[in-house]
This record gives sequence, C-alpha cells and structure tokens, in this order.
Amino acid sequence: VSELVLSAGRSIAGIDVPGAKSKVHLIILAAIPEALNNEYLRVLGAISRVCRDASTLKELLDSKAPDEFLTLLEEGCRA
Repeated sequence: VSELVLSAGRSIAGIDVPGAKSKVHLIILAAIPEALNNEYLRVLGAISRVCRDASTLKELLDSKAPDEFLTLLEEGCRA
C-alpha cells in the first residue's frame, strides 16, 4: 500500500457477529502504508465520531449512492 485507502461495506439489515450486543451495519477497512503508521488512529477516531452520532449514522445507512455515502463520511470527519 503506497497511500491511505478506505473501503466501506454497508448492510441495512445488519450482520450478526458472535459476542456482539447488536448487529453490525458498517464495516470499514483502512489500508495505511507503514510510513503513515500513526495516521490510522486519527482516521479511525474521525470515523468513530461520525458513526457515534445516531442521526449521522442513519444518514449513512440511508444514503442512496456511494458518492452520497462518501460525502457524508467526509463531512463528518472534517467537523
């Protein structure tokens, strides 16, 4: 990996995960080059803050197109 790459998967119905209290609705994968080793905490922290807000999480889950999903995620990470 030569640069930061993010990938996201979404399930409206949710995915059962053994041991989890509720279903998983978003799976986000971050591939970060070793040179940016410390950046992953900043990236994951920003995504966590976005998803912690119930209304923003609902908007992400309800988004109709990938570009809408990305725009919401980007806006939330900048806030």
